[in-house]
Amino acid sequence: MTTASSSHSSSSSSRFSCPCKRIPLSLSSATSAEYGDVASLARRMKRSATTAAASSSNTYHARNSNSSNVYSSGGNGNGNSSIPGGISNGGITPLHLAAQHGHPAAVSLLLKEGGCNVDTGLPNGNGVSGSGATPLHRAAFSGAISSMQILLSWGDGGGENDHGNKKADLLARDLSFGDKKTPLHKAVAGGRPLAVQLLLNSLRQRDHHQQYLLTEALQAKDASGLTPLQLARQFTSMDPEELEQERQSVRRWDVVAGGTSADWDTCLCLVEGAATTSISADLGDESLAEEKSTRQQHHFEKVVSPALAELDNVANSYCDDDDDECQDGQCRTAVWENAFRMALASSMKMSLSNNVVKPMDKSIMANNGNDSEVT
Repeated sequence: MTTASSSHSSSSSSRFSCPCKRIPLSLSSATSAEYGDVASLARRMKRSATTAAASSSNTYHARNSNSSNVYSSGGNGNGNSSIPGGISNGGITPLHLAAQHGHPAAVSLLLKEGGCNVDTGLPNGNGVSGSGATPLHRAAFSGAISSMQILLSWGDGGGENDHGNKKADLLARDLSFGDKKTPLHKAVAGGRPLAVQLLLNSLRQRDHHQQYLLTEALQAKDASGLTPLQLARQFTSMDPEELEQERQSVRRWDVVAGGTSADWDTCLCLVEGAATTSISADLGDESLAEEKSTRQQHHFEKVVSPALAELDNVANSYCDDDDDECQDGQCRTAVWENAFRMALASSMKMSLSNNVVKPMDKSIMANNGNDSEVT
């Protein structure tokens, strides 16, 4: 256990409770990512970069010597190496683990300095197949909204070092379990309303550039033929005992989701409201759809954007062994996470107040194939 140095007062010894350095051991890259130990992860990456440089040099000389069966270690094309020893047989990478366990600083480190692809978690340019699930799938299911925000903001041109990388695929299907669920399906299945809200916000924002993206996400069907709305209704129609079993099955992720239990009722309300707005627009009632969308967008910009303004501070600074940003137990990343969670909760509250689904709205959804279970 690390102890405070003599130069620190006893009141500042709590800095070592910072989650970024709570395990002062030499960990593998996968374990470092799972526990959010960015200092250990950064050291692994640094050593890997040195090894990759030597390997690249050996490969060059071997090729010039006409040697066969030359192996070249993976890299991202920007001088960064692959993450050593961190990819499981199933294709789960440190980026998947950091995202699912809610460690935004580790997620940002792996994207920016590890050269990881936002959808596969593998180094860019690596031809190895991924797990079939994206890091966003994993984070959406566990309700790791801060990790999700880092993934969703990647590649939008706003990041200092995103190098024009592609954005996270919001319609990607999870093939690892064969359920073919999208990230929105996953957030609903996990009972994580804040994750649902964040994905709906992102879909609305991208809708301005990629028309009908929100509609596509709402109409996407998983391997069981269910849309996110129908999936939410499936959970809310369970009997209490069955629902409690489902809640127990995802309880391990409650701490990642901010200490809250799975809440499928709120997920249903959010998806119902989004589906109503989307269908109204499709049917030509653009005034209602535009009014709701505008109110939500203005609220997002007013309440959520200030928290997002601190995103670059999280993305560009990682706690290390000598980091002075974590003082008196105040981890800068944790402070940002708390502010972002509060802002997103306010955005969700606004959505819920706008998302009162009337009987006529349900009739419209039923007639458009989005609510096969409406009675």
